[in-house]
Amino acid sequence: MASNCATSALSCCPDQEYVQDKVCIPWTGTVTADDDAPVPIVVYVNNMGLNLYATGYLQYASGPANVTLQPIDSGGNNIGAPIAVSPGTTTSFTFRRFAQLQVILPESDAGANDGTYSGELCVTVRYPLA
Repeated sequence: MASNCATSALSCCPDQEYVQDKVCIPWTGTVTADDDAPVPIVVYVNNMGLNLYATGYLQYASGPANVTLQPIDSGGNNIGAPIAVSPGTTTSFTFRRFAQLQVILPESDAGANDGTYSGELCVTVRYPLA
């Protein structure tokens, strides 16, 4: 199968330069008896446009119940299925074309999930130079 950029069998598409940045962000949130719906915490916002690639991990240090990690598009819609994370564990991810990353805390559930949740998000983003 030939690439539409190739002029011969041994050439490829032109190189594209990318910028790569890594950031680690602590996050925390609280669920109270008044929270009758899941509590979203925005942990990262893409302010560079949609052509963004990101890899990283979500560390969930402590809390009374599982949380989920959810990428959100520029229209406010979920991208794919959320990733569930248990207290004391870490999950890795690769996302692209997202507007923000959210950690979703569970609803109160008659007090069973009430308490403080905390952890850290580390993300390495890559985006092409214009």
